[in-house]
Amino acid sequence: MTRPNTERNERDPAARYGLEKRVSFGAGYLAGHRAANQRGTGQRGTGQYGSRPAPDGPLVARPSVDSAAPGQSDSAAPGQPVGSYGVAARGRGRVYHPAQPTRPSRLARFVAAYGWRAYAIPVLTVATLLCTADIVAGPNGIGLGGRSASSTATTASPAQINIMQPTGPPETEDAGSGGPMDALPAGGPYSTQGLGTFHVVPGTSTIDGTGPLHRYTVEVEDGINIDDETFAAEVESILGDPRGWGAGGRMSFQRVDDPTVASFRVTLASTMTVRHFCGYDVRTETSCYYGQAHQVVINDARWIRGALAFHGNLALYHEYVVTHEVGHSLGHHHQLCAAPGTPAPVMMQQTLSVGRCMPNPWPYPDGTHEVTGPPAPTNLPVGN
Repeated sequence: MTRPNTERNERDPAARYGLEKRVSFGAGYLAGHRAANQRGTGQRGTGQYGSRPAPDGPLVARPSVDSAAPGQSDSAAPGQPVGSYGVAARGRGRVYHPAQPTRPSRLARFVAAYGWRAYAIPVLTVATLLCTADIVAGPNGIGLGGRSASSTATTASPAQINIMQPTGPPETEDAGSGGPMDALPAGGPYSTQGLGTFHVVPGTSTIDGTGPLHRYTVEVEDGINIDDETFAAEVESILGDPRGWGAGGRMSFQRVDDPTVASFRVTLASTMTVRHFCGYDVRTETSCYYGQAHQVVINDARWIRGALAFHGNLALYHEYVVTHEVGHSLGHHHQLCAAPGTPAPVMMQQTLSVGRCMPNPWPYPDGTHEVTGPPAPTNLPVGN
């Protein structure tokens, strides 16, 4: 350090004043520096520019003026961690509160635990409900109860029936009772034993009716003495009748000669072949529906002679037996007579007896109203 020229200072008042000022500032700076060191240790320091007490505890960051909301304290809550930005150690930082971890929702925890299975469960649930609804509805809108969803089931009065009624009083025997009413009437010869093989009657028809289409073939057992074309034409006429299952646009039918596109088969068979398909629970000749092959099996003995309940009216019986067995292929089940003197439901086993009802070959005798009856017990013998 350059030694000051005291002689010049003594002669020059301005120089002497500047020297005193520098000495005074230096002394004050050193005194302030010592005071700052003493505050760090809890002591009190003094200097030319005054002194201030040391803090009673460790230094903490003070928030800036704009860090606290109006009316709120600028200090953190007790026990809450406090951090700072910038020069917080000198009291000019911003207080912040670290984000607390949040608990995930139940859905998030479920997805995290089960992964892709969490998405598969609702999809499978919806698919199960759709399949259940489809099974209940059945094919072509026919439910498990055997009725079309679009039909109105009513018991028609005799005045509504547009069919040729046989003469004579209603029969009194119960269906399947084994009484005389289920016996085969007298009549012409029929085939008792065919060859057990079948041929499709060639030819196709136009589409009869409107609504969902059902295609079918007409087949005849080899060895049966019958006119194939006549039999096929009568079946075609019965299924296309507006009083049948297609009444009111409920469904339509078309005869084809390609079994691969047919939904069911109408087969004329000899009595012994029918027993092979239908069994012989009822000790008389009957027809049946063989579900494994979607095959309506018509007994040649009944086609030639009919049933006693129809009083020899073969045309009326042909309409009944074809409509009844095709009804099984559409999902309908057996029914009973609803009331004495009313038309028998077509799904009643009228070959065996009509009870106190009147013979009826059609589900919609007037083309609109369905004739129905109470469901028959499921343990009745097979055969119609």
